[in-house]
Amino acid sequence: MGRNKKGGKGRVAPAQGGVQKESQQQQSQQQHQVDKNKAHELATLPRKKMYRARAHSNPLSDQLLDVPKAPAHVDWAPLYPSFFPSASQQQQQQQQQQPDPAPSGMGTDSAAELQAVASTSGRDVASLRLEHPGQYGNVSCVRTNAMKYLPNYFEKGQLTKMFFLFPDPHFKAANHRRRIINTTLVTEYAYLLAPGGWLYTITDVEELGNWMRDRLDTHPMFERVSEEELEKDPAAGLLYEATEEGQKVARNKGNTYRAVYRRLAAPRELPANPERLVSRK
Repeated sequence: MGRNKKGGKGRVAPAQGGVQKESQQQQSQQQHQVDKNKAHELATLPRKKMYRARAHSNPLSDQLLDVPKAPAHVDWAPLYPSFFPSASQQQQQQQQQQPDPAPSGMGTDSAAELQAVASTSGRDVASLRLEHPGQYGNVSCVRTNAMKYLPNYFEKGQLTKMFFLFPDPHFKAANHRRRIINTTLVTEYAYLLAPGGWLYTITDVEELGNWMRDRLDTHPMFERVSEEELEKDPAAGLLYEATEEGQKVARNKGNTYRAVYRRLAAPRELPANPERLVSRK
Protein backbone atom coordinates (compact mmCIF):
# COMPACT_ATOMS: atom_id res chain seq x y z
CA MET A 1 0.00 0.00 0.00
CA GLY A 2 1.57 3.27 -1.09
CA ARG A 3 1.43 6.74 0.47
CA ASN A 4 0.84 10.12 -1.11
CA LYS A 5 3.15 13.12 -0.82
CA LYS A 6 1.43 14.35 2.37
CA GLY A 7 2.12 11.07 4.01
CA GLY A 8 -1.44 9.83 3.80
CA LYS A 9 -2.41 6.46 2.57
CA GLY A 10 -2.72 6.16 -1.20
CA ARG A 11 -5.75 4.66 -2.91
CA VAL A 12 -5.41 1.00 -3.60
CA ALA A 13 -5.48 0.20 -7.29
CA PRO A 14 -8.63 -1.75 -8.13
CA ALA A 15 -8.27 -5.40 -8.92
CA GLN A 16 -8.64 -6.69 -12.48
CA GLY A 17 -12.16 -7.91 -11.78
CA GLY A 18 -13.13 -4.45 -10.55
CA VAL A 19 -11.90 -2.86 -13.77
CA GLN A 20 -14.01 -5.25 -15.86
CA LYS A 21 -17.05 -4.60 -13.70
CA GLU A 22 -16.59 -0.83 -14.03
CA SER A 23 -16.21 -1.18 -17.80
CA GLN A 24 -19.39 -3.24 -18.00
CA GLN A 25 -21.24 -0.61 -15.98
CA GLN A 26 -20.07 2.13 -18.38
CA GLN A 27 -21.16 0.08 -21.39
CA SER A 28 -24.52 -0.53 -19.74
CA GLN A 29 -24.96 3.18 -19.08
CA GLN A 30 -24.03 4.04 -22.66
CA GLN A 31 -26.47 1.47 -24.03
CA HIS A 32 -29.16 2.81 -21.71
CA GLN A 33 -28.54 6.31 -23.05
CA VAL A 34 -28.74 5.02 -26.64
CA ASP A 35 -32.03 3.26 -25.88
CA LYS A 36 -33.32 6.41 -24.20
CA ASN A 37 -32.44 8.54 -27.21
CA LYS A 38 -34.03 6.02 -29.54
CA ALA A 39 -37.19 5.91 -27.42
CA HIS A 40 -37.36 9.70 -27.55
CA GLU A 41 -37.03 9.66 -31.33
CA LEU A 42 -39.71 6.99 -31.65
CA ALA A 43 -42.00 9.03 -29.40
CA THR A 44 -41.66 11.94 -31.80
CA LEU A 45 -42.29 10.08 -35.07
CA PRO A 46 -43.94 12.20 -37.76
CA ARG A 47 -47.70 12.50 -37.47
CA LYS A 48 -49.82 13.43 -40.44
CA LYS A 49 -51.68 16.10 -38.48
CA MET A 50 -48.38 17.86 -37.75
CA TYR A 51 -47.68 18.59 -41.40
CA ARG A 52 -49.43 20.57 -44.10
CA ALA A 53 -49.55 18.25 -47.10
CA ARG A 54 -50.24 19.78 -50.48
CA ALA A 55 -52.38 17.46 -52.57
CA HIS A 56 -51.40 19.17 -55.84
CA SER A 57 -48.40 21.01 -57.19
CA ASN A 58 -47.84 22.84 -60.46
CA PRO A 59 -45.27 20.68 -62.26
CA LEU A 60 -44.53 23.42 -64.81
CA SER A 61 -43.42 25.99 -62.25
CA ASP A 62 -39.79 26.56 -61.29
CA GLN A 63 -39.01 24.94 -57.95
CA LEU A 64 -35.95 24.95 -55.71
CA LEU A 65 -35.01 21.29 -55.88
CA ASP A 66 -31.69 19.56 -55.44
CA VAL A 67 -31.42 17.79 -58.80
CA PRO A 68 -28.39 15.72 -59.85
CA LYS A 69 -26.60 16.69 -63.05
CA ALA A 70 -26.76 13.15 -64.42
CA PRO A 71 -27.63 9.62 -63.24
CA ALA A 72 -23.96 9.01 -62.48
CA HIS A 73 -24.14 11.69 -59.78
CA VAL A 74 -27.02 10.04 -57.90
CA ASP A 75 -26.03 8.43 -54.60
CA TRP A 76 -28.57 5.64 -54.14
CA ALA A 77 -26.89 4.14 -51.04
CA PRO A 78 -28.76 6.21 -48.39
CA LEU A 79 -32.03 5.83 -50.30
CA TYR A 80 -31.89 2.08 -50.97
CA PRO A 81 -29.34 0.53 -48.60
CA SER A 82 -30.69 -2.95 -49.32
CA PHE A 83 -29.48 -2.71 -52.92
CA PHE A 84 -26.63 -0.20 -52.94
CA PRO A 85 -23.71 -0.44 -50.48
CA SER A 86 -22.45 2.70 -48.80
CA ALA A 87 -18.99 4.11 -49.41
CA SER A 88 -17.63 2.46 -46.25
CA GLN A 89 -19.10 -0.88 -47.28
CA GLN A 90 -17.58 -0.56 -50.74
CA GLN A 91 -14.19 0.19 -49.21
CA GLN A 92 -14.50 -2.84 -46.95
CA GLN A 93 -15.42 -5.00 -49.93
CA GLN A 94 -12.38 -3.75 -51.82
CA GLN A 95 -10.12 -4.48 -48.88
CA GLN A 96 -11.54 -7.99 -48.72
CA GLN A 97 -11.09 -8.25 -52.51
CA GLN A 98 -14.74 -9.10 -53.01
CA PRO A 99 -16.32 -8.07 -56.32
CA ASP A 100 -18.91 -5.30 -56.10
CA PRO A 101 -21.33 -5.78 -59.01
CA ALA A 102 -22.45 -2.56 -60.63
CA PRO A 103 -26.23 -2.15 -60.36
CA SER A 104 -28.00 -2.18 -63.71
CA GLY A 105 -31.37 -1.00 -62.44
CA MET A 106 -33.86 -1.16 -59.63
CA GLY A 107 -34.96 -4.70 -60.46
CA THR A 108 -38.43 -6.13 -61.00
CA ASP A 109 -39.19 -6.45 -57.30
CA SER A 110 -38.55 -2.84 -56.43
CA ALA A 111 -39.51 0.41 -58.07
CA ALA A 112 -38.21 3.88 -57.49
CA GLU A 113 -41.19 6.15 -57.21
CA LEU A 114 -40.38 9.83 -57.61
CA GLN A 115 -43.21 12.16 -56.75
CA ALA A 116 -43.74 15.84 -57.42
CA VAL A 117 -44.67 16.38 -53.77
CA ALA A 118 -43.33 14.34 -50.85
CA SER A 119 -44.59 15.58 -47.48
CA THR A 120 -44.17 13.05 -44.71
CA SER A 121 -43.27 9.99 -46.79
CA GLY A 122 -39.52 10.42 -46.43
CA ARG A 123 -39.82 10.93 -42.69
CA ASP A 124 -42.03 7.85 -42.41
CA VAL A 125 -39.43 5.69 -44.12
CA ALA A 126 -36.64 7.04 -41.89
CA SER A 127 -38.76 6.37 -38.81
CA LEU A 128 -39.56 2.81 -39.88
CA ARG A 129 -35.87 2.12 -40.45
CA LEU A 130 -35.11 3.46 -36.98
CA GLU A 131 -37.83 1.38 -35.37
CA HIS A 132 -36.90 -1.78 -37.33
CA PRO A 133 -33.11 -1.84 -37.86
CA GLY A 134 -32.07 -3.61 -41.03
CA GLN A 135 -35.52 -3.38 -42.60
CA TYR A 136 -37.25 -1.03 -45.06
CA GLY A 137 -34.06 -0.56 -47.02
CA ASN A 138 -35.89 -1.29 -50.27
CA VAL A 139 -38.25 1.69 -50.17
CA SER A 140 -37.59 5.41 -50.33
CA CYS A 141 -39.06 8.71 -51.44
CA VAL A 142 -37.41 11.57 -53.30
CA ARG A 143 -38.96 15.01 -53.56
CA THR A 144 -38.51 16.06 -57.15
CA ASN A 145 -40.43 16.88 -60.31
CA ALA A 146 -40.91 13.66 -62.27
CA MET A 147 -42.21 15.58 -65.30
CA LYS A 148 -38.87 17.38 -65.67
CA TYR A 149 -36.03 15.52 -64.05
CA LEU A 150 -36.43 11.74 -64.45
CA PRO A 151 -33.55 11.57 -67.00
CA ASN A 152 -31.35 13.20 -64.35
CA TYR A 153 -31.88 10.14 -62.15
CA PHE A 154 -32.07 7.16 -64.51
CA GLU A 155 -30.16 5.90 -67.52
CA LYS A 156 -31.75 4.67 -70.72
CA GLY A 157 -33.53 1.36 -70.14
CA GLN A 158 -32.66 1.29 -66.45
CA LEU A 159 -36.21 0.81 -65.09
CA THR A 160 -38.35 -2.29 -65.36
CA LYS A 161 -41.56 -0.94 -63.80
CA MET A 162 -43.16 2.50 -63.52
CA PHE A 163 -46.31 3.27 -61.53
CA PHE A 164 -48.70 6.19 -62.01
CA LEU A 165 -51.24 5.77 -59.23
CA PHE A 166 -54.19 8.18 -59.03
CA PRO A 167 -52.35 11.13 -60.63
CA ASP A 168 -53.71 14.66 -60.52
CA PRO A 169 -56.51 14.84 -63.15
CA HIS A 170 -56.07 18.58 -63.88
CA PHE A 171 -59.69 18.86 -64.96
CA LYS A 172 -59.49 22.23 -66.75
CA ALA A 173 -58.66 21.94 -70.44
CA ALA A 174 -56.04 24.68 -70.07
CA ASN A 175 -54.24 22.51 -67.50
CA HIS A 176 -54.24 19.24 -69.47
CA ARG A 177 -50.60 19.92 -70.36
CA ARG A 178 -49.83 19.41 -66.70
CA ARG A 179 -51.01 15.80 -66.78
CA ILE A 180 -48.19 13.40 -66.09
CA ILE A 181 -49.34 11.09 -68.90
CA ASN A 182 -49.06 12.85 -72.24
CA THR A 183 -47.50 11.94 -75.58
CA THR A 184 -44.21 13.74 -74.96
CA LEU A 185 -43.69 12.26 -71.51
CA VAL A 186 -44.77 8.77 -72.61
CA THR A 187 -41.89 8.91 -75.10
CA GLU A 188 -39.59 9.78 -72.21
CA TYR A 189 -40.94 6.87 -70.17
CA ALA A 190 -40.23 4.57 -73.12
CA TYR A 191 -36.64 5.83 -73.04
CA LEU A 192 -36.28 5.03 -69.34
CA LEU A 193 -38.00 1.62 -69.41
CA ALA A 194 -36.13 -1.46 -70.52
CA PRO A 195 -37.69 -3.48 -73.35
CA GLY A 196 -40.37 -5.65 -71.78
CA GLY A 197 -40.80 -3.25 -68.85
CA TRP A 198 -44.29 -2.48 -67.59
CA LEU A 199 -46.01 0.86 -67.08
CA TYR A 200 -48.96 0.81 -64.65
CA THR A 201 -51.74 3.41 -64.50
CA ILE A 202 -54.86 3.66 -62.36
CA THR A 203 -57.32 6.45 -61.59
CA ASP A 204 -60.81 6.97 -60.23
CA VAL A 205 -61.59 9.63 -62.86
CA GLU A 206 -63.07 8.01 -65.97
CA GLU A 207 -62.16 10.90 -68.29
CA LEU A 208 -58.53 10.78 -67.14
CA GLY A 209 -58.48 6.99 -67.54
CA ASN A 210 -59.62 7.37 -71.15
CA TRP A 211 -57.02 10.11 -71.68
CA MET A 212 -54.14 7.96 -70.41
CA ARG A 213 -55.24 4.91 -72.40
CA ASP A 214 -55.55 6.98 -75.58
CA ARG A 215 -52.00 8.36 -75.22
CA LEU A 216 -50.55 4.93 -74.56
CA ASP A 217 -52.68 3.06 -77.12
CA THR A 218 -51.48 5.41 -79.87
CA HIS A 219 -47.81 5.33 -78.90
CA PRO A 220 -45.62 3.07 -81.07
CA MET A 221 -43.41 1.91 -78.17
CA PHE A 222 -46.18 0.51 -75.95
CA GLU A 223 -48.78 -2.23 -76.16
CA ARG A 224 -51.51 -2.95 -73.63
CA VAL A 225 -51.06 -5.94 -71.34
CA SER A 226 -53.99 -8.36 -71.49
CA GLU A 227 -56.24 -9.00 -68.51
CA GLU A 228 -55.13 -12.63 -68.52
CA GLU A 229 -51.53 -11.56 -67.95
CA LEU A 230 -52.56 -9.04 -65.29
CA GLU A 231 -54.28 -11.76 -63.27
CA LYS A 232 -50.90 -13.46 -62.86
CA ASP A 233 -49.05 -10.26 -61.97
CA PRO A 234 -48.95 -9.54 -58.20
CA ALA A 235 -48.31 -5.81 -58.65
CA ALA A 236 -51.39 -5.33 -60.85
CA GLY A 237 -53.67 -6.65 -58.12
CA LEU A 238 -52.19 -4.28 -55.55
CA LEU A 239 -53.02 -1.16 -57.55
CA TYR A 240 -56.59 -1.00 -56.27
CA GLU A 241 -55.99 -0.77 -52.51
CA ALA A 242 -52.23 -0.46 -51.95
CA THR A 243 -52.41 3.34 -51.64
CA GLU A 244 -54.39 5.65 -49.38
CA GLU A 245 -56.22 7.05 -52.39
CA GLY A 246 -57.16 3.56 -53.57
CA GLN A 247 -58.40 2.61 -50.11
CA LYS A 248 -60.52 5.77 -49.97
CA VAL A 249 -62.10 4.94 -53.32
CA ALA A 250 -62.81 1.40 -52.14
CA ARG A 251 -64.45 2.67 -48.93
CA ASN A 252 -66.67 5.00 -50.96
CA LYS A 253 -67.47 2.15 -53.37
CA GLY A 254 -66.16 4.21 -56.28
CA ASN A 255 -64.98 3.01 -59.66
CA THR A 256 -61.35 2.68 -60.69
CA TYR A 257 -59.87 2.50 -64.18
CA ARG A 258 -56.69 0.46 -64.56
CA ALA A 259 -54.52 0.13 -67.66
CA VAL A 260 -51.09 -1.51 -67.88
CA TYR A 261 -48.72 -1.38 -70.83
CA ARG A 262 -45.57 -3.18 -71.95
CA ARG A 263 -42.58 -1.37 -73.43
CA LEU A 264 -41.77 -2.82 -76.85
CA ALA A 265 -38.29 -3.57 -78.12
CA ALA A 266 -39.06 -1.90 -81.46
CA PRO A 267 -41.77 0.54 -82.61
CA ARG A 268 -44.98 -0.98 -83.87
CA GLU A 269 -46.96 0.23 -86.83
CA LEU A 270 -50.01 2.30 -85.99
CA PRO A 271 -53.16 2.46 -88.12
CA ALA A 272 -53.68 5.79 -89.85
CA ASN A 273 -56.38 7.70 -87.99
CA PRO A 274 -56.22 11.49 -88.50
CA GLU A 275 -58.81 12.22 -85.81
CA ARG A 276 -56.85 10.29 -83.21
CA LEU A 277 -53.56 11.82 -84.26
CA VAL A 278 -55.01 15.31 -83.80
CA SER A 279 -56.03 14.41 -80.22
CA ARG A 280 -52.53 13.26 -79.29
CA LYS A 281 -51.31 16.33 -77.46
